[in-house]
Amino acid sequence: MLIVVVDTLRSDHLGYAGYARDTSPNIDALAAEGQVFDKAYAASSWTLTSMASLLTAQWPWEHRVVRDPLMGERYGVLPGRVRTLAEDYASQGHRTGAFVNNTFLGPEFGLDQGFQHYSYRSTNDAQVRFAMETVDEALAWVDEAPEAPFFALLHVYEPHYNYRPVEPCAGRWVSAYEPSFALPVEHAQVDRWLQNVPARTGPDRDALIALYDEEICSADRALGVLFDGLRERDLWDDTVVVFTSDHGEEFWDHGQFGHGQHLLSVLTQVPLIVKVPGGTVGTNPTRVGHVEVAAALRDREGAVWDWMKSGSRVAGRPAFSSAPNRAMQATSVIDDVERTVLFTESVAGMVYEVDERDWEGEVTAALSRDDVTTSRGYGLLKGVHDDPLESVLPTLFSRVDVTDEQFEQLRAMGYID
Repeated sequence: MLIVVVDTLRSDHLGYAGYARDTSPNIDALAAEGQVFDKAYAASSWTLTSMASLLTAQWPWEHRVVRDPLMGERYGVLPGRVRTLAEDYASQGHRTGAFVNNTFLGPEFGLDQGFQHYSYRSTNDAQVRFAMETVDEALAWVDEAPEAPFFALLHVYEPHYNYRPVEPCAGRWVSAYEPSFALPVEHAQVDRWLQNVPARTGPDRDALIALYDEEICSADRALGVLFDGLRERDLWDDTVVVFTSDHGEEFWDHGQFGHGQHLLSVLTQVPLIVKVPGGTVGTNPTRVGHVEVAAALRDREGAVWDWMKSGSRVAGRPAFSSAPNRAMQATSVIDDVERTVLFTESVAGMVYEVDERDWEGEVTAALSRDDVTTSRGYGLLKGVHDDPLESVLPTLFSRVDVTDEQFEQLRAMGYID
């Protein structure tokens, strides 16, 4: 079992999804071998909460690995009683290894539970373990016991800002623009964008997106080495491969830059490719969330596993996301009809129309306190959450205060003002 997570990867910037630039030939080749879910959703719009759900099959309001908005240096920690996929596979005799590159994936947050080998590299402006090095370490780990079944998590940091694409992807598309900002992009510049001062348009926005695409290209080249490495070791055909992202990225689509600030599809809709040995190949429009995917990987049975393997389709299913990384706390639901976002602290909400891709258009309703509990979205959320307006913050099961060094890393990554 191999789970590949590309940090901050938008679902609409890949070749198989129809993107104009050739950003992802190796990911596209994987898509041609598996089920492509074009309406897949992360459980949150930032790394820590999203990854906690992907690794546990629990919703954010269940595991409560979120940020405390009243104390910016305090975060929830995964409780030891919550079982991870790595623990499940280890108990079944699999070697378990993780290769991760985001400060929020540090062992102090508890996501290392069940991994016998946990290769973690923190990240800041000056220190990034690029995708190719991560892939090399993962393949070396596989080679330590090539005959043993494994459960591996490989997390690639790029295309997270600050963008530093490597050769031969560097300069491939950004050279067509003359932005007002200097290259390479410095953190102070990114910090201004994250504060939305000011919004970028024209050549600046185009150049930023070009840099982002070059980083996708860099990640894709490394993943090509990973996939080829498994083929050379005669492991590819028998390995379940799940490819996804922890969240997307906004380039002022809704007036802001970055991620974690809301729960709309540009941030919560993620790529999802599942290659199952003997499984059907094709595109599956069934709406599915990371929590359901993780549950299917845990049990290898049930409806979602059937969707992954057989290609059966179910129309109209809702998907849920929760707990942005800002003081504003919210939960959202999307289906064929609309997106509803409920704000837990103010007891209010917004309803958006959605297009055939699940991307939001106009706001069709602003929900007052009196409207919330009678709204259609609230009713859908009640199907998975007894109290959709519950705040998880006062009852974090376990907490960690980040160190000064981690605080600076998270500030550099845009998570702390």
